[in-house]
Amino acid sequence: MLYHNLAQMGIDHPWLGRLKGIYRKTWYANQMMLQEAEKVSLILADAGISVMLADDAPLTLAACSNRLRPISTLTVIVPMERVWETGRILVDRFWRPRGVLQHPCGEWQAGITGLRFCSDDGRWVVVYGHAMPLWPSDEVNNAVWERAIHIPNHSFLAVSPTDQLIRSCRSATLPGSNALISLANVAILISSGKVSELSDGITATDQEDEGIDWAIAWRMAQTCYTAGAMKLSLACVAEVLEADAPANFLIQLNEIPISPLERLEGYPKTSSYAGISRIQALRRVYADYYRTVTAGGLTHDTGKFSSFLLHRWGLASRWQIPGRIIARIMNYEL
Repeated sequence: MLYHNLAQMGIDHPWLGRLKGIYRKTWYANQMMLQEAEKVSLILADAGISVMLADDAPLTLAACSNRLRPISTLTVIVPMERVWETGRILVDRFWRPRGVLQHPCGEWQAGITGLRFCSDDGRWVVVYGHAMPLWPSDEVNNAVWERAIHIPNHSFLAVSPTDQLIRSCRSATLPGSNALISLANVAILISSGKVSELSDGITATDQEDEGIDWAIAWRMAQTCYTAGAMKLSLACVAEVLEADAPANFLIQLNEIPISPLERLEGYPKTSSYAGISRIQALRRVYADYYRTVTAGGLTHDTGKFSSFLLHRWGLASRWQIPGRIIARIMNYEL
């Protein structure tokens, strides 16, 4: 994208040749990923499995018309009851599973933490059975599927810009290198939507433009307990990238109190780009588990937490959990 912008403005620089090489490599890699997305979608459709894409691919197609935004991972969402079947179909297409494909902790867990697959040339696919892993409830799943949008000239659906904003704000506050990319995604989503005022003061998009519906975003922040993550992400994007969410929405968002669940995760004082301690990282793992069982209406017990860790980290035995906890705490990789 940098090369494209510099070339469009006619700016010359000694690094322009190198940037052009990166530009061509990114463009080619994106075409391969988009072709694979189309193939996977058609194969799953033949098996009667509905497909909805999220994150990299829809943002590249819908928000970045030049398709220069890198697609690092293909994020596929399918109905919860078809997660394992989708995994088997991908294996038949020579995608290699990373971690345990079948696991005694159950299909509900796979749909939340995702089934990960890698191709021989380094491309990644992650399959989820929940549209919002941060709050995996049937109510949220149904709402996200109903708001899904069609991508022109493609056979698959994509999550709506509103739901993608929720996902990106959440990812931007998690540890890891993807936080900065997620912040850029938030800025792209805010900048690409046209908004109009609602009578209650919260702004929403003109639905024909398929932009962000800020009224729904506000409700989702409450339902999924993501107000803290949204406040942090939107504040950072406004300060660094000068992309502002509507003022009325920010006022309404700031009136939502931080929930006990978000306080367990470290909001509102910590974020990935500010750095977190090892203890905070461990608390966030438990908070993810707590989100999972609470949203699913399940009871909390030690066995479920062990199963959560087993599938999250792709382990074969509970005896491996203590060693993995120590190793990951030391490397902030929980």
